[in-house]
Amino acid sequence: MIKRLLFTLTATLACAAASYGQISFTSVGTGVKTFDSAPVVADGWSTASFGASAGTYTTSNGLYTAVQNVTAGSVATVLPTSGTVPPSLNILGRYNTTLQRLQIRPTTSDYTVLMATIRNDSGADVPKITIAYQMSATVSNDSTIAESPELYGWKTFYSTSGAAGSWNIIPELSQPTTGTFTNDLSAVVNINGLWNAGGTLYILWADDNGPSSDTAPSKEGAYMLDNFSVTSPVIGVALTSPANNATFPNDFPVTLAAAANSEGPITSIDFRDGGTLLFNDAVPPYDFTTSTLSLGSHTLTAVSHDSLGNTHTSAAITITIHPNQPPVISSLANTLGATSFYVGSNLTYNALATDDGAITNVDFFVDGVRRWTRATAPYQYVWSDLVAGSHTLIAVAADYKGLKVTNSSSLTVTNPPNITPLLANGSLWKYWDEGVDPGATWKAIGFNDAGWSNGIAEIGYGDEDANRPEITVSRRIVGTPGDPSAITNAPSSSAPISRCRTPPFSLELLFD
Repeated sequence: MIKRLLFTLTATLACAAASYGQISFTSVGTGVKTFDSAPVVADGWSTASFGASAGTYTTSNGLYTAVQNVTAGSVATVLPTSGTVPPSLNILGRYNTTLQRLQIRPTTSDYTVLMATIRNDSGADVPKITIAYQMSATVSNDSTIAESPELYGWKTFYSTSGAAGSWNIIPELSQPTTGTFTNDLSAVVNINGLWNAGGTLYILWADDNGPSSDTAPSKEGAYMLDNFSVTSPVIGVALTSPANNATFPNDFPVTLAAAANSEGPITSIDFRDGGTLLFNDAVPPYDFTTSTLSLGSHTLTAVSHDSLGNTHTSAAITITIHPNQPPVISSLANTLGATSFYVGSNLTYNALATDDGAITNVDFFVDGVRRWTRATAPYQYVWSDLVAGSHTLIAVAADYKGLKVTNSSSLTVTNPPNITPLLANGSLWKYWDEGVDPGATWKAIGFNDAGWSNGIAEIGYGDEDANRPEITVSRRIVGTPGDPSAITNAPSSSAPISRCRTPPFSLELLFD
């Protein structure tokens, strides 16, 4: 009787082991796993480490090959726990009780893995899934680490058998990552074969042990996983651009873009205007740009095709093409909010320009002379060389069709009281920017500067990125001074050999 009882217990334990560690996947997926508490045996999470050395793998391919030796049965340790922040080194993956996340930060191993075991309880074979989770790192990889950057982060695989050699890489979840970050990741995975009803799916995260992680200070990154879910992607296609009820001026480029999931891999997507095929795109990402839509209303759809011959049609959206209108400059004002200034002031003017299509550029004119052009917002001009007198600033905005609009602002500039300008803004200077030293006598009043260039101040280069252009742009020297090939007109942070003279003074100026 005792032996019979023991036999019965053994059979019961064997049955319990068959359902060990499986996350249930139903018709609505697994639900989101938030890890509010440490995973237990039945929760379907396990870990293992392989090898015993740091720095064994130096390439992604080396780690990929090593993972092919893993069997799901060998990843059988329930996750231990740790409350250390940032996560400390450990040979196994663990549950962080403080951060409530799963973590890997290898030590004394070639690599460490974390595995989710999922059972298909949906009642149907599943051809594809969407895997989503939040990945974060609280310890940056040291920039001097000998580990190849391609091995930063972890590499993610799946298998429907868990057998050695069956692991499929998931590229979207295996990108190199470094530093301190929190990223929401997702990937649509076409199952190699099918995930059969009642079958098991294994998802494996592998992190190599960097070559310096076993020494202090540690240089191995700590990576964590949270808010994990697996779902079946929605079958169908949708237009993601343009927005429904959007309007565009005529001849303006309109981009149509679509996203699709189907029973089989997507082979192409048709973009249609009513019954007219606009474009068939066979290369992802699926999009198409046209500027030939006629005036009036258009009903747009996308039709997806897959390798199994299935087609799906998106919900229709409506857009309207209207006659192009000129741009508008609703405001042209300086940030100081005044109209009277002293010489020496720096005024930043903002032109608030909009268009029903696109602004191509905004030109700024000072007293009728164009001083600055901006091709992208914010449309700003820094007026930094004011001279005494009354002035008018005009901004001219142009759109993609060449239609223009202007706006203007007037101001009065005076010299500061009790100050005598030594060298006034806008003075005519003679300058030497040939990259060759003109000799020590250039400073003398009687020096013959007939061969020098001349221009109105401000003279220089390099302020374009600050929206503060010079009136006269000098050349710069790159390479060896004296070499004609070293002279260029392009801006640079390199300082040229430049000297300026304005009678009756002689000054040496180094432009930087």
